[in-house]
Amino acid sequence: MNRSLRECLACVSLCSFVASAASYLMGFSESTAEAARRGVGFLMIILLVDWVILLAAAYPTLRAPFAPFAWWKGPPFMSRRAILFHRFLLIVAMTQAAWCFWKIRHGVSAVIDGQYVLESNGIVLQVVSRSEYFSVLKGEVRWGASVLLYLYFLPLVYWWHNENEGNLPTGLTRVSSRLPGICHQKLISSGAPHPNSPPA
Repeated sequence: MNRSLRECLACVSLCSFVASAASYLMGFSESTAEAARRGVGFLMIILLVDWVILLAAAYPTLRAPFAPFAWWKGPPFMSRRAILFHRFLLIVAMTQAAWCFWKIRHGVSAVIDGQYVLESNGIVLQVVSRSEYFSVLKGEVRWGASVLLYLYFLPLVYWWHNENEGNLPTGLTRVSSRLPGICHQKLISSGAPHPNSPPA
């Protein structure tokens, strides 16, 4: 993967992470919760594309953390501080999920025919007040944004790590590390002198 593409992906991941944090904060206000919900939906589409590219480029590196319980340790390209922050984001997302599931146990927030309601699969379950509607809506927004923060952090660290360290994707790294030995073996088999050998 060339440097320009890594720079672009690192920038997209960073901007999306910041936008997710902004959406989380907007989820505390009634005046911005509706806009934040639309933003969370758009960020989920970008996240899907980002993760498809990430898995294509770094699957050998990320495969081990997906083993049972191994994901808690974090992938090898993460520093200790990054892993701790990643765990913190996971705890926040799980806390928001528990709170949100409790709030939406009677249905998700919606506005139908000018009324604030809780609905499920298009079926109105309960007509609620404006304050109850926004209480559920803000919880939904914060939950979605906290999940985005957790999921965006890993590709952000990976692209940023590769960009600053100049690392190749894992598969290419293994190939490049074997090239000197392969070339040396070919030189020996052909009888040609090694480039670093002293002159006769």
